[in-house]
Amino acid sequence: MPNPWLLLALVLFVGGVTYTAYSRGYTNGVTSENLKWTAATDDLKAKASNIMAGQEAKTLAVERANQALTEQMEDQNARHKTATDKAVSDAIAAARAAGGLRDPGVRPARCGSCSRHALPSTPTSTGVGTQGAPPGGVLSDEAQQFLFDFAKQADDTLSDLHTCRDHALAGNSP
Repeated sequence: MPNPWLLLALVLFVGGVTYTAYSRGYTNGVTSENLKWTAATDDLKAKASNIMAGQEAKTLAVERANQALTEQMEDQNARHKTATDKAVSDAIAAARAAGGLRDPGVRPARCGSCSRHALPSTPTSTGVGTQGAPPGGVLSDEAQQFLFDFAKQADDTLSDLHTCRDHALAGNSP
């Protein structure tokens, strides 16, 4: 038979461990304080999940509104571009119908028979002249086209600047 003192020590040890575990609040290996914090953490996770879902919905709504604004501005820009292109082509046609663009530096002769104030039609002694240029100070077709293209580019740039200004003054960020 085993030693009775050893059995008594074993029973007291098991009882002490059980009492200590019970007094410290262990339940299935987890303390009650741990359970409180776990519950609080789970509650915070649920609240954060709800907040995130709400923010995602707001973000999607803002993205849809921005997309609608972008589409509206692109449509408006296309209409304005079409109107501007038509106005420019009408202006070019009117200028050509009126005889084309003229060089403002060419002065007509002051008297009917003298030509000393007009530009020469042959090359000068320096090799620079208007030989081959249209008569009466009219610019060549290439020069006219260059000026028309340059004016069109300036109009497009001005239109873009007005769009940016209007967008900025409306309080929208790019």
